[in-house]
Amino acid sequence: MISKDRRNIFLVLGISLVISFILFNYSWSHLNSFFFYEGGDALKNYYTYLYYAKWGGGIQFNGMNYPRGEHIMFTDAIIPVSLLVNSINNLFSTEVIPALAFLNLLLLLSPVVGSAGLFLLFRKYKVQSTFCIVFSILIAFFSPQNSRLWGHYSLTFMFIPFVLYWTLCYFESNKRRYIIYLLLTCFIMLFTHLYHFMMIYMFLFVYVFLGAFIIKKLNLVKSISLLLSITSLLIGFLFWMNITDGISDRPDKPWGFFFARADYYTVFLPMYNKYLLNLLHVDLSQISSFEGRAYIGISSTILLLVSFTLFRHRRFIPDLNLLFLSSVVILLFSTGLPFTLHWEQGLDIIPFLRQFRAPGRFVWIFYYVVFVWILIHFQKVE
Repeated sequence: MISKDRRNIFLVLGISLVISFILFNYSWSHLNSFFFYEGGDALKNYYTYLYYAKWGGGIQFNGMNYPRGEHIMFTDAIIPVSLLVNSINNLFSTEVIPALAFLNLLLLLSPVVGSAGLFLLFRKYKVQSTFCIVFSILIAFFSPQNSRLWGHYSLTFMFIPFVLYWTLCYFESNKRRYIIYLLLTCFIMLFTHLYHFMMIYMFLFVYVFLGAFIIKKLNLVKSISLLLSITSLLIGFLFWMNITDGISDRPDKPWGFFFARADYYTVFLPMYNKYLLNLLHVDLSQISSFEGRAYIGISSTILLLVSFTLFRHRRFIPDLNLLFLSSVVILLFSTGLPFTLHWEQGLDIIPFLRQFRAPGRFVWIFYYVVFVWILIHFQKVE
């Protein structure tokens, strides 16, 4: 990375920090005495995280289901963070890291760090630095992941832009560090929240399948190596869960897959505009508009449509096309396709997918990629 880009990353981080201070000034000044939300999943997340950070250890969580306890993976205790805090505080036999303050700090820094990842992704395609700085910050702070500040805190962490960037770097260069970055990030994502990992796993699978076997633009050896490495992580995790989880009657078919999904109006229409939704006969009772919400804006939707019509004569960037096409496939899955096409029994073929009963969350991949696509098509590159 050239020195100018290094300076600009610090500029992005600095501006993002200032914005965060302005938006969450009370939170910043009360890190160790503040809850973003006091009920529902938010309170549960705070409780499981704080309990494990203070009194936890190992795979058994004793703060619920007395007297048997619960496997730590089913508590959403943000394991990498709570384990780190627990280990350091136990090592020094005192609270070196205030658990509540540390979690709140990480939550507030998520869009700040995410904006840096988006900047790297934009600069990968040589988008002008000014636009990189402005749009990376805007996209990060308007990200649907920020809505998780009121619950599901482990889903706020913006791993996706970095994974997208490192994936592009991995296939472009011969440096092994990028696959190490990917594997390390995926490992952390596995234990932060399994949804994080599955989003990236499915995206990488589609990206590699299309790029190496259909379009045939990706190096086959690299593609297979990446898929085998990520799949090995998943198999190892499932094996570990099988031998450590003592409960044998967990639900095989949890409810929610066909409700907690995305739809065209959760991505392309403003959900707050009830008049427009009524005009289009949108029935909000059919799905959970919260889980699948990743609104990209009316202007972005128009620019996206224009990019398909006015720029057909342009020489597209191959890996950008592949990136966008892969994100569209994930977008379609987030709406429940193909299972919503009167093929509900299709989930019985891959029962593991039923465990991800909120496929709408997978739309986050498309949210980040679509802005890369739009910005590159409407801005000259350097």
